[in-house]
Amino acid sequence: MSEDAAARWQRIAALFDELVELDDAVRQQRLKALAAESPDVAAELSRMLAADLQAAATLDADWRAAMQATSQIGAEALALSEAPSDRSGETIDEYRLLRRVGRGGMGEVYLAERTGG
Repeated sequence: MSEDAAARWQRIAALFDELVELDDAVRQQRLKALAAESPDVAAELSRMLAADLQAAATLDADWRAAMQATSQIGAEALALSEAPSDRSGETIDEYRLLRRVGRGGMGEVYLAERTGG
């Protein structure tokens, strides 16, 4: 990259950093003033700002979709974890479950009595 091209890029990068932080109305006024003195720089900045807006919109949409999916999965997991699963009264092999005495992340504990020999 030539010295002129490097200096031009540094100027454009500095202007982009300035413009991207401004409100839209102020940004448009500043771009209009820049276009009067250097139309090619203003055009390049306009393209860069449009690309930045598009990227931000894409990231925002991706983030919202990810949050919605995570929220849905979380809601389903919560519903499953809160679902009544008391198996009291059931018989498993030779044991009848009398009542649930505990529940945790890995399972449930029941008081049971042996029904077989």
